[in-house]
Amino acid sequence: MIPSLGTSFEGCYVLTGDDAKFATDCVEILLSLSVKIVAIVGSTAPTIESYLKKSEYSSKIRDTLFDSSTRPWDKPNVMSVIRANALLGINGGIEYLLTKDFLKNGCIINLHPAPLPVNRGSHHSFWAIMEGEQMGATLHWITEGLDEGPIIDQISMEIKSSMTAQDVQQTSNQEAIKLLQNNIIHIMQGEWRMVEQSGRITRHSKKEIVSASTISHDLDYSGEYLLRLSRAVCNKKNGFYIKTENEVYKVVIDSVRLIEEN
Repeated sequence: MIPSLGTSFEGCYVLTGDDAKFATDCVEILLSLSVKIVAIVGSTAPTIESYLKKSEYSSKIRDTLFDSSTRPWDKPNVMSVIRANALLGINGGIEYLLTKDFLKNGCIINLHPAPLPVNRGSHHSFWAIMEGEQMGATLHWITEGLDEGPIIDQISMEIKSSMTAQDVQQTSNQEAIKLLQNNIIHIMQGEWRMVEQSGRITRHSKKEIVSASTISHDLDYSGEYLLRLSRAVCNKKNGFYIKTENEVYKVVIDSVRLIEEN
């Protein structure tokens, strides 16, 4: 749901995913700005709780609910907490698509690690490198359409030829955190602005990645393509695949380094 202009929020809740660092960075920014966090929900919530209790923010989370539910809409006790007050939802990397019913009853912002509407969906760093797109980040309201909501703030930048998918992801995540830091107080106070997404749209699903990163052993590929592919899969041990007539091999790229420049 998109709030009316001028709508303010008393506090927030954070939805987390498998990337504990990204979610923790989101939470720390909120706490550093004295934003009230009522609940932190998701797979990495226990890890974040353990970290925060040993940090300078321990006193600010005494009344915060931590719950490891990956689908909060299935937990009545969690829903009762995050729906009890005028709370802003912040997506810090939840792995599941939010349900329509969940979205109908609350306002949620998303930190998307790409300059929307380019690279909606999954594997933004892979596609940005393979398709020669810009990298960046977008802070936007979540709607039922995947990554289609109005933009609150955004940044985009060129990808250097030496950057791998890991570099792109880390940089994009950092830029997303900066957008949150620069805008969250304005959003909480109802002073935010938004614009509809415009321009060329690209979108990719998770299931596309295997075929896009598979090459055939009996075809010729340019050195430029192989270098681009190696950079695009150099992240989280993703690797690319080589398909022979009877077998498939996975090649994992640990690093791609520039060692000489013309």
